[in-house]
Amino acid sequence: MSASTMPLRQDLDVTSKAFKADPGPTLHRILDAGPWVQLKLPIVGRMTFATTHEAVSGLLKDDETFCTDPKHAGRSMAAGVQWWMPKSFRLLTRNMLTTDDPDHRRLRGLVDQAFHARAIATMADGITARTDQLLDGLAADPDHDLVRHLSRPLPLRVICDLLGLPEDDHASFMTWMEPVSQFGGLMDFWRMTSGLGKLSAYLRQTFKDRRSNPRNDMISYLVNGDHEGHRLNEDELLSLVFILFVAGHETTTHLISNAVVTLLKNPEQCQAFLSDPEAAGPGMVDEVMRYDSPVQMSKPRMARRDVTFQGRSFKRGETAMAMLHSANWDASVFDNSVRFDITRKPNRHLGFGAGPHFCLGAGLARLEARIAVTRLFQRFPNLRLAQGHNAIAWTTRPRLRAISKLPLDLAV
Repeated sequence: MSASTMPLRQDLDVTSKAFKADPGPTLHRILDAGPWVQLKLPIVGRMTFATTHEAVSGLLKDDETFCTDPKHAGRSMAAGVQWWMPKSFRLLTRNMLTTDDPDHRRLRGLVDQAFHARAIATMADGITARTDQLLDGLAADPDHDLVRHLSRPLPLRVICDLLGLPEDDHASFMTWMEPVSQFGGLMDFWRMTSGLGKLSAYLRQTFKDRRSNPRNDMISYLVNGDHEGHRLNEDELLSLVFILFVAGHETTTHLISNAVVTLLKNPEQCQAFLSDPEAAGPGMVDEVMRYDSPVQMSKPRMARRDVTFQGRSFKRGETAMAMLHSANWDASVFDNSVRFDITRKPNRHLGFGAGPHFCLGAGLARLEARIAVTRLFQRFPNLRLAQGHNAIAWTTRPRLRAISKLPLDLAV
């Protein structure tokens, strides 16, 4: 059966409130449907998904068969990008995440050094200081909303520090990015593009300033550097910095929130983590990435040619996405996959993706999440959810497992 003739599984809704509250039953049914399934997404429409660990890993790693840049598959636009969308929005979709080698390798190489393990380790003290500062705000505000006071501002401030963007402008970034975080459908799209337009204008002005007055920061390096005989043009600069800005904080926000909720739901695992956060921290973060993947779906991949791949026929240009969350619950790979276990070894989760587009900021996300969650529980050891697990406000965004608001009882 070809991807285009697969039946649409309307009974498998990965955007519903029920799925967000308890994804387990639907994930099991997705896996039972086989390695490929066709679902319907907002705006995008019908989409073929790889579901098992083997199919997802193969789709993400085989860049000779599948591409992320539509021009390599005989298409003019990526899935979900429509002709009526503003030109500025379509420009921002052409970034490091939607290019193939050699362009992808060149663009990724420009920022790779900043995300090496040694460079990330030097940021630990700064992240800890920012976390403690934000926890002061969490304690002082009556609503004690983890998302507003810690999960969202911490990754934003860390990526701003990395890029060299001033702290005085952080409030504006939060305002511009809020519609992106809350995006769930067509009506939200226009609010989102307004915020992205303001962010784009800000970044263009920053590029102009750094050309005249370079500093010791990443934006100055990107603006003024000669990279393998090639200087980035304005559009390349904008799309590259934009994706660092968005990808550098959005996923980590939800990783922190999901980690807190998952630990509170599993008190024995939470106690095991808190007994030795330094040793158990890496395992805790990786198990959250597996069990409660913040990113549930990959970016689209398009077949470069007519091909049969892992039992499914694709025509050139046909699109597929990887269901990371179901792959991470695949019982053929993960023993007792329904159990949250921070000691799980090996943990071959695909929460950060796989292949050439493996998450560049995985190391930074792990460090931020470990520090944020550790400091939170150390400061508030009797922490609990203010309104219980049933009151958690999950967003409806299909690609993310994301909490929009998480009021806490600090029990102090």
